[in-house]
Amino acid sequence: MCTSALIKTLGVGRAAIGLAALLNPVGVGLFFGFAADARLQTAVRYIGCRDLMMGAGLIIAEQRGHGRGWLEAAMAVDVVDGLITCWGVREEVITEEKARTVLPIILGSLALGGLLVAQLARGGNGGNDATIARKRLEK
Repeated sequence: MCTSALIKTLGVGRAAIGLAALLNPVGVGLFFGFAADARLQTAVRYIGCRDLMMGAGLIIAEQRGHGRGWLEAAMAVDVVDGLITCWGVREEVITEEKARTVLPIILGSLALGGLLVAQLARGGNGGNDATIARKRLEK
């Protein structure tokens, strides 16, 4: 699978998690280790909105051949999410069991993002088909 397709897939996954959090904040909140508290439901919706927009931004930017910046922003969000998860465990807001479920998801997204950024930096097949075709015609 080419880099562009993987970036779009990462965007779809992030958008799907975001949409799920908007539509079912209790279920998503419980999955990520939050209590079914009304205030936390609002926070989960905020996070869902963020992830929905980050995912959509990744997809749209990559379709235009400029996905790297959005990919780096998504990675920064993953770092913050990981730190907040660790803080939540330390403050006993999130159980260690939930952290063991959530952190691999965060770290997997971060690792894939890092590999894709490295591929783009090497000039790999990071552009979409239209961008690749245009570059070939310019040669």
